[in-house]
Amino acid sequence: MKSALASLDEQQDRSEQMAEDGQQPSIELLDFSNPIGTNSLSVERHLSQSDLHVVRGFLAPADSVLLGATQPSVVVHKAEPFDMEWCPPGSDRLQTRRVEFGDVHINPGNTPFFQRWRERPFILRMALEPSLIDRIGEETFGRNSSSLETLVAIRDERLLTAARASRDEIRETADGSKLVTEHLGVLIAVHLYRSD
Repeated sequence: MKSALASLDEQQDRSEQMAEDGQQPSIELLDFSNPIGTNSLSVERHLSQSDLHVVRGFLAPADSVLLGATQPSVVVHKAEPFDMEWCPPGSDRLQTRRVEFGDVHINPGNTPFFQRWRERPFILRMALEPSLIDRIGEETFGRNSSSLETLVAIRDERLLTAARASRDEIRETADGSKLVTEHLGVLIAVHLYRSD
């Protein structure tokens, strides 16, 4: 697997090529530890506890953007199906995927990748602090989050279960909520390494 910095360099090379072709993709890394509305994201609700940051909101239509997050993250689509064009980090191979309700995207963090869509999808994003996922990866699996693969529009029942639990915590923070989010963060991190 390529490092996050190498992938970012390759994506910037793709950005330069697109500029030569008359296209101007922007590069945006969202920070979910302190989510605020941006041109790309409208935040409806968020919860940050321990090493897990959960955000519900809408993504703006994206036309030729290199988009990612500073934290390793899982995005669950919660809206109508739409078509998304994308290139894996470090690749110029354009792919089109139909993104359905409940489909999941996985990104290792600090790895923006080319994305384009016309709709305004509603999402739930679970972002992990790099220190948590890297500690678990190094202690248990002998690698860190930069080894994780970027995946788009996959089905993963365990991540959907974690998303439902995260959704419940974001709706009503109750006694024990911090403990629940701590364990959800560990569960998500372990699952990402196991399934990669």
